[in-house]
Amino acid sequence: MGVTAKDFCEQTWKQSHHSRRRSQRVGLRITATGCLFALLYAAYKVFGLISIGLELNLLPHGTRCSTPISPFRCVFSVTAPALAVLLITLGLTLPAVAWPFSQFLRRRWESRSFAALAPLWQDITDATPEVVLATTDSSHESDNVHRSPADDSDFHLHRRVIEINDGGLALRPHRSPHVREQAERTATARGLAGTPEGDALVEAAILRAAVHAKHTGGEPQRAPAPPAPGAASRAGDLRAETAWLLLVAHAYAQQEPAHPTTTNDLTRSRTGSDPRA
Repeated sequence: MGVTAKDFCEQTWKQSHHSRRRSQRVGLRITATGCLFALLYAAYKVFGLISIGLELNLLPHGTRCSTPISPFRCVFSVTAPALAVLLITLGLTLPAVAWPFSQFLRRRWESRSFAALAPLWQDITDATPEVVLATTDSSHESDNVHRSPADDSDFHLHRRVIEINDGGLALRPHRSPHVREQAERTATARGLAGTPEGDALVEAAILRAAVHAKHTGGEPQRAPAPPAPGAASRAGDLRAETAWLLLVAHAYAQQEPAHPTTTNDLTRSRTGSDPRA
């Protein structure tokens, strides 16, 4: 039993350093801990047998373990094998139980994120329909705006994030610096300056104004507003990119439709009259 526990402990501990799944790493380490208790129990038994066989009397063997206050060795002899079996069973069972549960949580988050991004996705793709990826079935993506993806939530969410980002790139010439300045003042007034929520508020205002300018045929900006902070660090990370777009979508839904400032608007604000009158 000791040799088996030793080999099993070495294999599970070594494999725990190479496993990609967190639940599997934790489970294998719990199993290795159980094997250590089994090794300690086996060593205790071997030591006891040697003591009895050589009549060394190193361990008193006439004491019963049924007394209210049992000696330490009695507690150990009962607890060690129980802990070994419990930890080994728990460690081998944990990955099989945790993996389906974690996948359920992941799919639920992806489905909810897919639905939460729908209003932002709808406005951006209406302004830039060329960014919508081709579908493999007869149904169009717009049919799924109010429907949560049931089968392949990862694919649907990844596609929606890509289309929103591609739409943002297509709207880049219409990113108004004036709208950005106004949004930054609003974020500062709300105490959100320098926070992800404040950056999302600014980005949402710029996107809303850019969508409006695209629909109304507004002229491109000479110096478009720069992209949102942290764009490079989020590249290639679906969860980080989705979390950022969820903040933008939330701020986007709370804002009133923005109208970019035109040259005539600036003239009226300076002269106090309408040049078209």
